[in-house]
Amino acid sequence: MVNYNSFGFSESLTADEQETIKQINEILETHDLREVKKIVGVEKLVGLLKRLYPKNDIKTIERIMNVPDSTLGYWFKNLGLPFVRRHVSTLVFPSNFDGSIVVAHGNAAKNLAAIKIDGNLSYLVGFCIGDGAIQKFMVEAFNKDKGMKEYLKATMQRYGSVQEVVREDGLWKLRLSSVKIAALIKRNGKIVEDVLEYILSDNDLAPKFLAGLWDAEGSVLKQGDYTHVYLYNSNKELLERISEYLESKEIKNSIIKVKKREQPYYLRGRPVIARKQIYRLGVPKSHLVKWRGLIGLHLKHSKKSVVVCEIK
Repeated sequence: MVNYNSFGFSESLTADEQETIKQINEILETHDLREVKKIVGVEKLVGLLKRLYPKNDIKTIERIMNVPDSTLGYWFKNLGLPFVRRHVSTLVFPSNFDGSIVVAHGNAAKNLAAIKIDGNLSYLVGFCIGDGAIQKFMVEAFNKDKGMKEYLKATMQRYGSVQEVVREDGLWKLRLSSVKIAALIKRNGKIVEDVLEYILSDNDLAPKFLAGLWDAEGSVLKQGDYTHVYLYNSNKELLERISEYLESKEIKNSIIKVKKREQPYYLRGRPVIARKQIYRLGVPKSHLVKWRGLIGLHLKHSKKSVVVCEIK
């Protein structure tokens, strides 16, 4: 039997509702809405859709009912059910459980969603803060190294549909359609402070988060007998928070301002002008073993993880 809660629906569907969804899918194999209305009944179909919406966005209902969102849109119009999607805002907060509740007021509603943060999701958050793009309805991760791609993809697929694109130059992109995960990582273009605090205060989650960030924005480079371990970012405040965390684990580190390129440089034949000031967090040789044990062993990047294993 399908576990409908796994699709993000916060309440258990009754056996009758599950049977109705199964019946709808069987009808749609050879017929359309007209036949669904005839066999299932308009009242029952409308009741099911009202049960699911607007407590869930249309993409979640698509996964629950196995019916394309475009088809659902037509059904809503045909059945006289108004879309209130533009009036539903989502407020996401980190937790040790999954759940949500919709608070409605007039023609507006707020979806309060708790998302369980585990090690895999922590890594995804860290990676996307580094090599990612966060928009209101979408989270995108990209890189050229294949070491973490399938791991990230498997994590993303827990929260929605994932589109994969690979360019000719080897750059891959994973695009997750999820309002909740996007809202978990950034709000109004800024890293969500509550989520960052939640992760960094947890002994199991913080190392995975930093491994994801290091795989995206860091370097683990061996030169001769010395291994350079650096983390780069334009957000100095974020690096300072990470520095404090490392210090709390007795891992010494330092942050320096990277000299900004004054002149344009060329990348793949195109001129690039550096607009942001970059900062670098470095871990000294005497503390690399501690860094390796806490963070390094969680890296997924194929080249970096090899160098990590050589740190003694």
